[in-house]
Amino acid sequence: MASKRLVATFAWSTLVLITGGAWLPALASAEPERVEITGVVRRVGSEPLTDLVVTHGDVDYIVPDDAERVFEEYLGTSIRVTATVRQEELQTVDGSFTVVRHYLVDPVVLKEE
Repeated sequence: MASKRLVATFAWSTLVLITGGAWLPALASAEPERVEITGVVRRVGSEPLTDLVVTHGDVDYIVPDDAERVFEEYLGTSIRVTATVRQEELQTVDGSFTVVRHYLVDPVVLKEE
């Protein structure tokens, strides 16, 4: 059985985690600010692993589970949202591929566009 290595390094509020898994959190944004986003509410992914997102340009902002009920009313429509955005960088173990995910923290729907 292959052994897994676990190395955690903390520097400037950054957690680098290296294990034998495929996708790993590599970087979390420090001190997020509240921003206003206008975008379309969509459901993305394949069942059972779907996310409710607000799409602005080519960025999908993931809606937290506790706010999904409110946002589902706006599926397919354009809305304005204010929230804190937390970014998480995921990369393969060998570092050959990286994806940045954007999470809405405490989102509030301002109005339908």
